[in-house]
Amino acid sequence: MVSHSFFLVQLVALFLFLSQACYAQDVDCFAARDAGNSCSENQSSRMFYYLPRLGTCQPFMYEGCGGNSNRFASAQECRNACANAQAQKDSVSTDETVQMKINQPLIVLQPPMQRFVEIWRPVPELLHFTY
Repeated sequence: MVSHSFFLVQLVALFLFLSQACYAQDVDCFAARDAGNSCSENQSSRMFYYLPRLGTCQPFMYEGCGGNSNRFASAQECRNACANAQAQKDSVSTDETVQMKINQPLIVLQPPMQRFVEIWRPVPELLHFTY
């Protein structure tokens, strides 16, 4: 009896894992919020979308039709679907960067300047440049 219960628990766990994995593949947690459009079939309702910039799920009003897959009925459903989204995106970005470094010549990218530097030089006319 114990072995049957253990087997049943393992089978249910496997089913839940696979169903969540299949569901997660259909969801694009990085798609922009899309309220969809109003239609006669459905009414507007409060839904949630994943906001990657903050790593949180935010409410929005869904119009009822259309939209994209970054739409969830509850904040919990959103968190469950997108919990590892940022980590997965970061790991893909890291893998792509490593691959690029292996296959491409070295490209030096400089970060954007965080401040402005003013340079004044004496010339017949007063000129001001901001770099």
